[in-house]
Amino acid sequence: MELRDLDDVGVEANVYRLRKAAFDKKDLEERDCKLSRDWAQWYHAKERVHNRLVKARVRTCLYDTFKDNRAVP
Repeated sequence: MELRDLDDVGVEANVYRLRKAAFDKKDLEERDCKLSRDWAQWYHAKERVHNRLVKARVRTCLYDTFKDNRAVP
């Protein structure tokens, strides 16, 4: 049995919506993977800088500026 044999526009529309949802899911998963990679790169870069500042004992002077991992102007 093929989709065109059903002769039901509502079912056909739902099948196409389901197919689109499957493509959307794949796209979102790829974007999520890239975002996770970008976030990890940012986090590790921040940690390297943070650790160097701690070793240089600068952290206590800059604590208010970078409180809660947010740059405060």
